Amino acid sequence: MGLLAGPWFVVFSLNAMGLWGNFSGEVKAFTNQIAREGPACTVNFVVDESQLSRRHKKEYLLLNFYLPSLGTYVDRPPPSLEGCWLIDPNWAGQLPPNLGKELSPKGWRWVRSPVKSDRPTPILN
Repeated sequence: MGLLAGPWFVVFSLNAMGLWGNFSGEVKAFTNQIAREGPACTVNFVVDESQLSRRHKKEYLLLNFYLPSLGTYVDRPPPSLEGCWLIDPNWAGQLPPNLGKELSPKGWRWVRSPVKSDRPTPILN
């Protein structure tokens, strides 16, 4: 009995401290939703790291870990948001409410817009 109690105690302790297992099911579900909505989309971030709260910094780290393809990082929204963007809660509140959609975790805004091309559309004969 004593040989079984030690390993189970270690597993329980690691899981209770968050060192083993799913760190945040909410963030994982959020990234799965992004993957379904924007497949093959490189995700760009608008993040001012100095303004993030402790909880949002943890979410930001997990988003970087879970998302499959990461693009650029900027600290303020560019003039036109073309492509796929994740916008931190500090900037998301300053955007028009109809731009993108707010997904869980609360505050992060997911914006996906078509990429405008400078090249003319080819005419097929």
